[in-house]
Amino acid sequence: MAISEVIVDALYSRVLINENGETNLALLMKEQPESETSQTDTTASETSSSYNVSLGRVKINNASSRFTDQNLPIVFDAHMQALNGEISGFSTSSKQPVDIALEGQVDEYGMVEIDGAMNPMNVTAQTTIKLAFSNLDLPAMSPYTIKFAGREIAEGKGDIDLTYEIVESELTASNNLSLIHISEPT
Repeated sequence: MAISEVIVDALYSRVLINENGETNLALLMKEQPESETSQTDTTASETSSSYNVSLGRVKINNASSRFTDQNLPIVFDAHMQALNGEISGFSTSSKQPVDIALEGQVDEYGMVEIDGAMNPMNVTAQTTIKLAFSNLDLPAMSPYTIKFAGREIAEGKGDIDLTYEIVESELTASNNLSLIHISEPT
């Protein structure tokens, strides 16, 4: 089956880290015993070779996402909206990763760009995701600064660049933070 384009309007996702540090995304994955895993891998490769699906691109319009981290001294909550972009190049007969490119707004004045590549059929083989946040309101980041730096932020703006790469199940992360005019509460 070949589909040239799918258009998705107003997609919504919810990511939650609970008090124990577990994510709601973990609920999507079912752990399988080792013996079942090898059988599943064989069945999946047989299925993919007998039935191929290719998708040229998924165009995303006006998507939104809410991220909440309850595993902090103060709950962190951020909302991304007006996410637009595309995911392209998917095929079950290829090991090539799909390309991801999205842009949108974070809370009131911030911006986000999400770029990357991943194979949805085998995410742990090779995945790269880059998130570039700009003009973020730093007082909203106080739950993280309290936990990791021991300080609350009263005012300021910042840019955050996050890069996550998985190669053969090994995660490498790079996080860069640029602070612009910050002050601690008096």
